[in-house]
Formats: sequence, C-alpha cells, structure tokens
Amino acid sequence: MNPISVPYHLVIATALFTLILLLTVILRKRFFISRKKKRFWISAVVFLVVYLLIVSSAIYEDIDAQIDLNSFDLDGDGFFSESESTPEQENAMFRLVNDFGRNISFITALFISFIISLTFYFIKRSIGFKNNKRKINSSM
Repeated sequence: MNPISVPYHLVIATALFTLILLLTVILRKRFFISRKKKRFWISAVVFLVVYLLIVSSAIYEDIDAQIDLNSFDLDGDGFFSESESTPEQENAMFRLVNDFGRNISFITALFISFIISLTFYFIKRSIGFKNNKRKINSSM
C-alpha cells in the first residue's frame, strides 16, 4: 500500500491563497474604506474563494484516486501482481496517472477565478450606477 501524497505545488498554492484570504478577512476594516474600494476587495475575496475551491477540488480528486488505487493492492506491498491486476485496477491506475488537468489546476484556476471575479466586479459596479442614477432622478 502506497502512502497518500499530495503534489507540493497544489499544497503550496492552497496554503498561500488561504493565508491571503484570511489576512483579507482579518484586515477588512482597512480595505473596505470607500465604495469603490469595497467593490474591489469583495471581488478579490470572490477571486480567492473560487481559486481555493478549484485547487481544493483538484487535491480531493487526487487523494480520491490514490485511495481508489490503493484499494486494489491486496497484499499491501505497493506493487500490483498479476492476480491483483484487473480491469478495475487498470482504470484506477489510469485515473491516477492521467492527472495533467489536476496538476495544472493551480494555473487554470487563476484564469477562471479572474474571469469570475471580474464579472462579479462589473455586475456590482453596474448595480451601483443604477442606484446612483435612481438617487439623482429622485432628488430632482
């Protein structure tokens, strides 16, 4: 049975972005000074949360694939003999070995998170413009 291991690049990215998210939440009073800055920082928090969700799901999938493959190692030596080699074991091995998407998830998560947070920012901004327009029209 092989020990469960998580790729370091995923662990480092998750730890770093979790730390940044925690600092943002702890120091939110300093960041949320004006309305414009508040929209920016809320979008930054959305970016961090989406990024962490994507990378954390990649870590979960990696651990799940390793556990699934380890379940086929009957004698616990870390190798698969002919008696342990089955089509299900080969599918589990294929799922673990073909992990290109999981390994680059920390990069693709940057792009996806940026697009989602930018969309969120512009939606919040347009809602703010509509509210300001209503205030101006109602004061006249």
